[in-house]
Amino acid sequence: MLEPLEERRAKLYNRAGLLENIASFSLVFSLIMIGAIFGSFPNKNCDNKMLRFSLFSFGLSAISLAISSKLYEKNEKELDANFWERYKITNTPTQCWGCIYSSGNKLLPCAIHPIVQSEDCADKDCGISSN
Repeated sequence: MLEPLEERRAKLYNRAGLLENIASFSLVFSLIMIGAIFGSFPNKNCDNKMLRFSLFSFGLSAISLAISSKLYEKNEKELDANFWERYKITNTPTQCWGCIYSSGNKLLPCAIHPIVQSEDCADKDCGISSN
């Protein structure tokens, strides 16, 4: 039950790292292009094509920065949802109290099946109760 959530969490962390890298490269490239734009204004020998290329590059990097920031925000919300799903699963007390393996601990009642506890457990109806 936790394995798909763990796999999803790993994918979300990988995506977050990729989006952080894209955003950082876009920010650096945007700053470089701003410098190129400001540097080309007072220079009369600068070709108009270079100014347009700098403006176009700045626009692309700013757009990629905005998109990666929005995707990162969405990814963070998915990570939060994943965390709370895992939290609910791991901290929900189970109804299994009827076999020799059960303990008095509400968060970890079964020593044999500590993580995944189901209602149709084969050990549940073993006939011997610890209570």
